[in-house]
Amino acid sequence: MTGVTGYFWLALAGAAFTATLVYLIGTRTNAGSSTLGLVLAGVALAAVMSSLITLLVVRDEAVYAHLRFWSMGQLTGRAAVLDDIVPFAVAGLLLAL
Repeated sequence: MTGVTGYFWLALAGAAFTATLVYLIGTRTNAGSSTLGLVLAGVALAAVMSSLITLLVVRDEAVYAHLRFWSMGQLTGRAAVLDDIVPFAVAGLLLAL
């Protein structure tokens, strides 16, 4: 995997897979309401995915430090990364409207 755009497409594929999984789990439940089933499936799957990500991150100190750097919103010295992300951010904003 090279470059930010490669990570973007991988993240997009993962999001599509997860959304499909939430839909499949949420519509197969007997929660009485399809909306409630989707919400519960989304919450459960988010907890599982968050646990897996945390497990992968804390196993490596360098990865943990890098994630902590990004999660605090530090973008200093990342102009090249921001240049790669701007087109996707603009497209996302336009789709959200």
